[in-house]
Amino acid sequence: MSNVLIALSVYWIEHQNIKQAEIARLSHQMGRLKQLFDRDLEFARNLLFLMQRGDAIRSFVREADEDFRTTALGVKVQDGIEFFSKNSNLFVSFAILRDDLTVDYYFEKSDDPFASINPAQLAAAKRLMKGSDLFADELVFSEVPLLIHSELVAPATLSRPLATQKDSALIIQSAVRPRDFVKMKTELEREYGAPVIIASEIVFERSVFTAIDTLLPDLKVGLALTDAYMAARVQSLKIALAARCLVLTLLSAGVLLYLIRRTVTGPISTLDRQVTDVLSGRRQTLDRLNGGGEIERLAVNIKMLHDRVLATLDEVQTASWTDALTGVSNRLHFSLLGERAVETAVESKTGLSLLFIDLDNFKFVNDTFGHGVGDAVLKRFTTICQATLDQTAHACLERPPLFARLSGDEFAILLWETGQDAAALGVASRIVESVEAGMIAGGQNYPVTASIGIACFPADAQTFTQLVACADKAMYHAKIRGKNGAARYLREFADDDERVEQIKFELQQLNPDDEFSLVYMPIVSRQGLVEKCEALLRWNSPVLGAVSPGEFIPVAESNALFSKIDRWVLYKSIGDLAALQQIFGEQMMLSINISTAELTSNAIVRDSVEALLHHGVSSSAVEIELTETFAARIPAKAKLVVEGLKEAGFKISLDDFGSGYTSLKQILEFPLDTVKLDRELVMQLRESRGLQTLTAIIDMCHAQNCLVVAEGVEDNATQAALALAGCDLFQGYGIHRPASLAELRVNRRQFELTREMRHTSVGAQ
Repeated sequence: MSNVLIALSVYWIEHQNIKQAEIARLSHQMGRLKQLFDRDLEFARNLLFLMQRGDAIRSFVREADEDFRTTALGVKVQDGIEFFSKNSNLFVSFAILRDDLTVDYYFEKSDDPFASINPAQLAAAKRLMKGSDLFADELVFSEVPLLIHSELVAPATLSRPLATQKDSALIIQSAVRPRDFVKMKTELEREYGAPVIIASEIVFERSVFTAIDTLLPDLKVGLALTDAYMAARVQSLKIALAARCLVLTLLSAGVLLYLIRRTVTGPISTLDRQVTDVLSGRRQTLDRLNGGGEIERLAVNIKMLHDRVLATLDEVQTASWTDALTGVSNRLHFSLLGERAVETAVESKTGLSLLFIDLDNFKFVNDTFGHGVGDAVLKRFTTICQATLDQTAHACLERPPLFARLSGDEFAILLWETGQDAAALGVASRIVESVEAGMIAGGQNYPVTASIGIACFPADAQTFTQLVACADKAMYHAKIRGKNGAARYLREFADDDERVEQIKFELQQLNPDDEFSLVYMPIVSRQGLVEKCEALLRWNSPVLGAVSPGEFIPVAESNALFSKIDRWVLYKSIGDLAALQQIFGEQMMLSINISTAELTSNAIVRDSVEALLHHGVSSSAVEIELTETFAARIPAKAKLVVEGLKEAGFKISLDDFGSGYTSLKQILEFPLDTVKLDRELVMQLRESRGLQTLTAIIDMCHAQNCLVVAEGVEDNATQAALALAGCDLFQGYGIHRPASLAELRVNRRQFELTREMRHTSVGAQ
C-alpha cells in the first residue's frame, strides 16, 4: 500500500511538472504565432503609409482622364508598389476604391498580370465604409488567407477625412498572405492534435489548459491542450512508476521523496520562475539548470526551444530589411529610415546629405560576362563603400550613416552633416577614386566605375522623397559629364525642370490637329525603289515654338501623356497611307514608332486595329518600330502585347540597333521582321574592321529572316559600302529628307531622277 501511495505521489508531482512545462511551452508557441502575425500586419501598414507619402497615388487620384489614369498613372503606382516591396517574399496587393466600392485601381505582386481584386477585400472595404472607424485590419480565410489593412482618406489630401467627409472619401487598401502565420498554425494543430481557434471571442468548454492571445482588438487566437495529448505525454511516466512499485521499499520511498525535493521540486520551481519571468518580459534568456535527470533535460530542451525562437525572430527581422546579395539595407528599409532621419533632422535642426550612386557600364558587364560576374562586382562595390564609410564617415559624424542597395546597380548613402556637404563630398571622392580603374572580381578587372549625385537637406529639398529626386538628378548630370565622377545638385537644374514643366503643360493643353504634323522619310531598296516610309512627328507650339521630338517625347513618356500622342500618330499616319502609296506605289509600307511605355497595356493593340478598320488598311502594310533598349529588357507582360501586335498582322521592326549593349541572344529570340542599324554604327564604316563586323551582323539578321535597314546614309560611298556588306534597305538625308505629303508630291519626279542617278552610281561602285 505504501508503494502505491509513493508511486501515486511521484506520479502526481511529475504530472504537475510536465503539465507546467507544457503550459509554458504552449504559451510561448502562441506568443511566437502572434509575433508572426504582427510582422505581416506591420508590413501591410508600412506599405500603405509609404504609398500615401508618394506622388504617384496623388497624381492617380487627382487625374480626371480615365484612360490616362488606367494606362499611364496606374503604371507609376505599380512601379511604386514594386519599389517598396521589391525585396519582400510576401504576396502583396494594393487597391484604391471609391465610396461606392468601385475599384479605381488594383495591382497585386503575383504571376498573374490580369489578376482582379479578391471578394474578401471588397467585403472588408464595405464594412469599413459602413462602420464608424477610419481604418481597419482584418484577417480573412476565403480562397486564400489574407491580412487586409484598409484606410479611409480624403481625395484632396490623402489624409484621414473629417467626419463630414466620410461619404466622399476613398478607400486605400493593402493585403498580404500571412504564409508564415498560417504555416505555424498548421504545425501547431498537427503537433497538439487540436484546432487553433481564430475568432472574436473564444470559449473552451473543457481543457487541461488553454492559451489565448489577441491578434486584433476584435480578433483572438487560442488553442487548448486535450486530455489525449496530456495522457500521451505522461504515458512513459506511468510505465516507469508501475515498475518501481514492484521493487521500492519503505526506505526507497523515503529516499525517493528526498530526491524528489532535491532534484525535481527545486529545479522545477526554479525553471517555472524563469519561464514566468520570460513570459512577463522581466528577463530575456533562461539559465542552464544543473542536477541531472529528466528535469535538467526538460530545462535544457525548453532553453533550446526559447533560444531557437529568439534566433528565428531575429533572422526574420533581419531578412525583411536586408538585401540578400550584399547584406546591406534594402530599398524598403532605407525609405523608412530615411523618412525618420528627415523628421529627426527637422527636430534637431541638423543637416543630411544623400549620395545616389549608379554603376557605369554595369549592364554591359552583366550581360557580357554573366550574372555571376555581375553579382561579384556588386559585392565588391559594397565592400569598397563600407570600407570608405569606416575610414571617413564614422570618424567625423555623431550618428552612423545609412547604406543601402536600392535596386540592380543603384546604391544610396545617407550621411548626417555638421556642415552643408563636407562629409558627402569626402565620401564621394574616395569612392570614385577607389573604382576609377575598374573593379576586380574573381581575379579579373571589369570596367565598372561609379557616378554619384549629391543632394543636401534642407538646402536642396524639404522631404526625403525630394532629397532622393535631387540626388538622382545630380547623378544624371555626373553621367552626362563623362561618368566616373560626382556632381553636387545645383539650383540651375531647376531651370531644366521648368522647361520640362512648360512642355508638360503645353502637351496637356494642346489640340493635336492644330499643333502636330507628320513628315515622312522614304526608305529605299538597292534598286532605289521606295519600299517604306517612316512617319516622324513634328510639333510647332504657339507658345514654345518648334519643339524637337527628342525633347518632348521623353517628357510625354515620363508623365504618362504618350497615349494621346501615339493614338493621334496612328490614326493620322494610317490615314495618309493611301496617299503615300499613290506617290510611291502599292508595295510601299508605312513604318510607325510607338512609345515603349504603350507596351504595358493591350490598349495599343486595340487602337491600332481600330485605326486600320477606320481607314480600310491592311495590317500587312504597317510596321511597328521598337527601340533597341526596350527589346533588350522587355518585361513578360509587354512581350505579350508585342505578340498581340504580331498576331494582328503588323510587322515588327527593331530601331537603332547598335546604340547600346544588347544581348544578341535576346535579339535573336525576339519576333522581328526588320532590324534598323543605328547611324553611329553606320559612321564606323570608314574602317575595314568595322565593315567586316557589320557584314557579320547583317548575315546574322538574314539568318533570322530579317531585313536590314541602314540609317544615316549621307552619300553614295556610304550606300555602296552598306550594299556591299549586305544591307537590304537604306535611309538617310542622302536618300531623302523628311517631308510632308505635299512636298513628296511636288518632289516626286525629282526624287525619281535622283534615285536613278544614285542607283547608277552605287551600281558602278
